[in-house]
Amino acid sequence: MNEIHALTLTASKKFQSAAVLVVALSSIGWVAPAAAAGINYDNGGPDGSRGWWSDFDGVNQQMADNFVLIAGSSTLTGVNWSGSYYSTNSPAATDNFLIRIFGDLGGVPDINPIYSFSVGNAVNRVDSGIDDATFSIDIYNYSAAIPSTTLVAGTTYWLSVVNNTSGFTDDWLWENSNPVGSSAFRLGDGNSWNAHTTELAFQITAVPEPETYAMLLAGLGLLGFAARRRKSHV
Repeated sequence: MNEIHALTLTASKKFQSAAVLVVALSSIGWVAPAAAAGINYDNGGPDGSRGWWSDFDGVNQQMADNFVLIAGSSTLTGVNWSGSYYSTNSPAATDNFLIRIFGDLGGVPDINPIYSFSVGNAVNRVDSGIDDATFSIDIYNYSAAIPSTTLVAGTTYWLSVVNNTSGFTDDWLWENSNPVGSSAFRLGDGNSWNAHTTELAFQITAVPEPETYAMLLAGLGLLGFAARRRKSHV
């Protein structure tokens, strides 16, 4: 009987220690390093069907596509997307990208953005090896870090990626991930958006929230305790 009581006390102390660690980490707002960021929303890579003008140069057409973040990981840290250069297949010497997040307004983006990030040429442009079948031009993949931005999980938002190729030969196109779907376009800031029937190629990266790590640590603590208890009975 004394041995059982001692085992119970030891287990209780170990569980309490794990709980204290979890609470302490949560209370100081501990989060994972940037390397822990992962894909929270994946709208697909380029399918090679075609791209759509999303460039402040020329007609100033802007494209956007909707997304919903999953629970437990709603702090955005980066965006990946795919595009091309029309019509001579000549990439701009320096890109000048603007990434914006809009709220939803009845199935299209709201007129004014919630967040705006000028990432310029810091977009890690790489040839994807895929061609745009409609215009016979190369498709490029891009990735950019943005300041940590917390959104509400389970809520519809819209991502807009627009380049500014003013001074260069070609305009920039945002490539499809699927020729059938739901996106939006407009001609110039301040104008209303119009529904568009394709999906655009992009991904959104985010980091887990502190509560998610707290739950993970608690789970690991319980698993460790269970393993030690099984070992003590062998």
